[in-house]
Formats: sequence, structure tokens, C-alpha cells
Amino acid sequence: AVSQTMAEEKRVRTTGVLVVKSNRPEATVEAVRLASADDPSTDRVQGALGQALPNLPPGKYAVKLRAEGWPDALGEVDVPAGQQTEATVNFKAGSLRLETVPAGAIVKLGKAVLGKTPLLVPQLPPGENSLSLEYLSWPAVPHRVTITENQEAAASVRLPHGRLVVDSFPAGATVVLQGKAFNKTPLFFDPIAVGAHKVT
Repeated sequence: AVSQTMAEEKRVRTTGVLVVKSNRPEATVEAVRLASADDPSTDRVQGALGQALPNLPPGKYAVKLRAEGWPDALGEVDVPAGQQTEATVNFKAGSLRLETVPAGAIVKLGKAVLGKTPLLVPQLPPGENSLSLEYLSWPAVPHRVTITENQEAAASVRLPHGRLVVDSFPAGATVVLQGKAFNKTPLFFDPIAVGAHKVT
């Protein structure tokens, strides 16, 4: 047991620990030891953000972070022996301020729900992003937005809608719209999705 403890102490003194942090908490980490003139060997380890990557031979490491829907984030870090090193590698991002008419649309990036309008999305990957805007039971509206690194983009989207006025003579008729009963005429549906609607 004493020799095992001594071996463990020696390993701790001769290897390092790396902890990587980032602006995308769901990212995974891969660290690859770069070959040097003194030591051509490379080591590769994988883990999660904030998780200690132990027993690393000292040296310079290329760090790659991956997160779904984002370009890889890259960095380099020196890992000395006998120490824990913390490194921050952030994904390049810009932000988006989005409004819709009418307000209250659900905004999605792929399957991820970003929130309801009006909305400030603090981090989106640079480049073109395809969003989906969903309001009530209306058909989803696709919207493309270009994001620039370290800048806030702004967009206002008018969701296709109109206004429906239902009146009768004499007034007071019950209205059934798309199978749902409403109060008596005259009635105003504003906003209402564009398209054909069955009114009885």
C-alpha cells in the first residue's frame, strides 16, 4: 500500500490536470497533446466542461470544444506538471434582438426553443441561422438571420395574418370558427392566420 501511495504521489507530481470552461455549457472537450522536438508522442483525452481531465503529461495541448449547431471552438493551453490548469475557450457568437407582429411567437433554432418574442437571444453562432417562428396554431414561418461575431443583429418579422369580422342580420348569431363556438355577432378575430377559415 505504501508503494502504491508513493506511485500515486509521483504521478500527481509528474502529470497535470486540465479544466476547461466555455460560454456553451453543453459542449464536450477534446484535448490533444502537441508533439514537441523533445517528445514526439501525443495524448488525446475527452471529457465535459468543468470536469477535471487528470493525469496529463505536461506540455502544450490543442483544445477543441464541440456543441451541436455551433462551429468548433479551438484553443491552446500549457499544462504544467503537478498543477491544475483552468482554460476558457469560448465559442464565437453574436446576439439577436427579435420582434414579431403579433408579439408572442415561439422562436426555435432547429429543435431548441429560444423563447417568445419580443426576445433577446444572447448567443447565436456567426453566419446564417435558420429560425422557425410559431404563433398559436398558425403555420410555422421560417426566418433567416445573419449573425456577426460580437455584434447584435435586430429583426422585426410580420407574421402573415389578417383580421376577420363576422356580422349577421339580425345580430346575435353564434359563430363557429374551425369547429370552435364563439360569442354572438358581431365578432372580430384580430389577429387571425392567413388562409381559408370555415365559419358557420
